[in-house]
Amino acid sequence: MSTVSPPRAAQRLHDHRRYGMVVVIAALYYAPWGRKLQLAKSTRQVPNALTHLRLLLAPLFLILLVLGAFHHPLMWGALAIWLLAITTDHLDGLSSRAWGHVSDYGKYWDSVADKALTIPGLLGLILVHIMPFSPALGTTTYFASYLALWAVYAYRDYRVTVVRNRYKVAYPSGSVAADNSGKVKTACVMTGASLVILTAAAGFTGTTRIAFDIVNATLFMVAVVFSLYSWLFIYERRYRV
Repeated sequence: MSTVSPPRAAQRLHDHRRYGMVVVIAALYYAPWGRKLQLAKSTRQVPNALTHLRLLLAPLFLILLVLGAFHHPLMWGALAIWLLAITTDHLDGLSSRAWGHVSDYGKYWDSVADKALTIPGLLGLILVHIMPFSPALGTTTYFASYLALWAVYAYRDYRVTVVRNRYKVAYPSGSVAADNSGKVKTACVMTGASLVILTAAAGFTGTTRIAFDIVNATLFMVAVVFSLYSWLFIYERRYRV
């Protein structure tokens, strides 16, 4: 029966501990990188998937909005779809920046999805006659004023798109940064539209309806002002070629 002397046994124990520590340190060092690589692969398409989802939600929102004008409970469905759509607008940009997946493809389709949601959506709100307005001014004045504001808003988005595309063609390596006035415009439109749909779905009347109408009208007017400012003083001056 062989035995190991105490000094040799202590040396072997020391070697085992040293090798074990090397394995543990290597695992701790390389495991996070492995998780990061797996995370990068699994999350690469999340921002684009959210953007594509918003494109699919836009026509569904319009359908529920129009049907809700005739069958009131469906207006709550339109509100739910609208809130889900604008949530994806926030999450796709947030996730792409957080995971480092910002791309020209994502920027382009994010802009397209925003326009596909807001421009037809605002027109739908006008046509189903739920935008804030005083009945004393008459239906003709309602449609004339809101359609004029909607036309300004839509044309602004069209011109900004043209300016951005021409700039990218002229300077392929350049980038067109989103300005703060455009973000304020988008926030006002989405918040105002949410409150308009909520007002119609809940059937607010009296003082509550008047308060909501004042807030909503103010938000839409602020959105138009910031739309014009970002178009004329930001994009047309900085990026027009």
